[in-house]
Order: sequence, then C-alpha cells, then structure tokens
Amino acid sequence: MEALARSRLWSRCKSRATAYYRALTRDFNYSTDFFFGQEFLMAIAGARLNSTNRMLELEPGNSQQQELMKKHYFWKFVQEEFGDCVQLHIEFLAMLNRIRPFLNATFLIVYYSTVMSLSSGAIYVSQMKNITVFSLNTLYYCVWISFECATLSRAVSILTDTHESIGWAVYNLDWPEKLEWDDQFQEEYRSVRATMLNVMVVAQQPLRLNCYGFFEFTQDRFYELLNMAYSMYTFFRDFV
Repeated sequence: MEALARSRLWSRCKSRATAYYRALTRDFNYSTDFFFGQEFLMAIAGARLNSTNRMLELEPGNSQQQELMKKHYFWKFVQEEFGDCVQLHIEFLAMLNRIRPFLNATFLIVYYSTVMSLSSGAIYVSQMKNITVFSLNTLYYCVWISFECATLSRAVSILTDTHESIGWAVYNLDWPEKLEWDDQFQEEYRSVRATMLNVMVVAQQPLRLNCYGFFEFTQDRFYELLNMAYSMYTFFRDFV
C-alpha cells in the first residue's frame, strides 16, 4: 500500500508539472519573467519538494525527524534547480561575449548606412517628377532597410529588458519566507543567498551592445536615427 501511494503521488506530481509546462509554452513571450525557464524549473523544484514531503508524512517516525528531512530536501532542491537556472544564464552570457564584437560592428554599420540610405533615397524620390520603376525600387529599399534596422534595435531592447528582468524575478521570489536561517543548514543558506545576490548583481550589468561605445543600439536610438536622416535630407536637398 505504501509503495502504491508513493507511485500515485509521483504520477500526480509529474502530471501537474507537465500541465504547467504546456501552459507555460503556450503563453510564453519575451516580456514575461519566464526567461530561460526559471519559473518552470522552480515549479519542478516545488513539485519535487511537495512530493517528498508527502512521502515523508507517510513514513513512520517522529515529527522532529520528518521536519529535519523536509528542510534537508528543501535546501537540496533549491540548490539544484536554482543552479540549473544560473548555469543557463552563464552559458548565454558566455555566448554573448563571443559574438559581441561582431554584433557591435554589424549594428554600427547598419545604423549609419541606414541614415545615409534614407536621406539619399528621400532626396532622390523628392526630385522625381514622374513615378518610375527605379523610384519605386528606391522607395521599397528605404522602407525595407528601415524595417530591418527597427527590428534589430527592437530585438536588442527586448534582450536588454529581459536580461534585467532576471534580477527582478529573483528579487520577487518569496525568499524572505522560505530562506530561513538554520544552524544545521547554515552552509546551504549562505550558498543560496550568495547565488541569488550574484544573479541580481550580474543582471544589473549592461549587455554592452553599444556599437563599441558610441551608443546603445536600442529602439529609442532608432527614433533618433529617423531624426538624423531627416536632418541630413533637409541639409543636402539645398545642394541638389
């Protein structure tokens, strides 16, 4: 009977985790706090902890021993699951460090080439008296490169905001209630606390997608690009 009860509890735990994962996948978007699956991993940790607690309640023994075992598994699961989240974040930052020079060079070229193309295209189209195939191609090219630059800047903004949201996601966890000091688990307490502080500190650091220090390539910068292109258009059209 005891083995059957454990099997049923574990099956119910897995079914709830599967349902949560499906709902998470269906509703996922980059503006949520589900970045790198943190909420999913923490949900799995909670499910494992609840399942273990139910198993301990079914086993014979005094309440003090059961409470000690619950605390042991709590710190064990927190370290394991939170460590998985941190490892994913580390892998992402390491990959970003490798491709950052290429991205900064690409963003810098795209930014100023878009400014020149928009201003030149606007001057050419404004001087045309008749609509031709070439003028339509010029207009199409200007719209396309504007869309491309806007998409890239928007992607960088989303990436930056999501990176910052990791720290807030960790900060908003109910750690004041869950992470309680215990003399028997003081090493685990210090380890988890230090990990959380490191994650929040790292999440506050910029991603440095700043075109080699010239400017941050974000969506706000794209609006400044349009103003710069218009200023160049108004300046050069007097010489044409």
